[in-house]
Amino acid sequence: MEVNQNDTNKNHFPHKFSRIFVLTVILILSFVSYYFYKNFNRMISDAITRSFNSNVISDVYDLSFEQLNINIITGDLKIRNVVIRPKETPLQSYPYINSSFILHTKWIDLNRVEIYTLLKYNRLNMKKIEIEKPEISVQFNGKHPVFSPFKNGDKTSVADISLMS
Repeated sequence: MEVNQNDTNKNHFPHKFSRIFVLTVILILSFVSYYFYKNFNRMISDAITRSFNSNVISDVYDLSFEQLNINIITGDLKIRNVVIRPKETPLQSYPYINSSFILHTKWIDLNRVEIYTLLKYNRLNMKKIEIEKPEISVQFNGKHPVFSPFKNGDKTSVADISLMS
C-alpha cells in the first residue's frame, strides 16, 4: 500500500495546529497571570499604605518600601527595604511630641495576613511579624519622650503629658 504524500501532510496539519494553539494559550495565560500578580501586588502595596495613612501616626511619620512579594496561598507578605521616618513637615502640629525615630529594615515578613480585610477595610491583621536587620535611630528630647501623636479623645491628653514633666 502506498502512502500518498498529500494524506501525510493533511494528517500532520491538525496535529501541528493543536501544538501551536496549546502553546499560544499557555503563553497568553502566562502573561495574564504575570499581569494579575503585578496588579495584585500593587493593590496590596496601596492597601498597606492606606492602612498606615489611616493611623494618626501618619500625620508625623512617612512609610516607604521598595518591593512587596505575596504568597497568595499562605497569605504571607515579604516587604523589602522598609523605612519609617519623620515627615519634614507634619500634617498637623503636635506640640507635645518631643522625640522621634527612624526605622530601616532589610525586609519585614508578615505571616498569615488577612488579605480580604486588608483590601476591603485597609486594616492590617496578621498572625506574626518578622523583621530582618532592623536599624533604629532614636532622638530623645525631654525627660519623658513622646514619639507619636494621640487621637482626639484618647484618655491621655496634652494636660496629662505636661503633668509628667
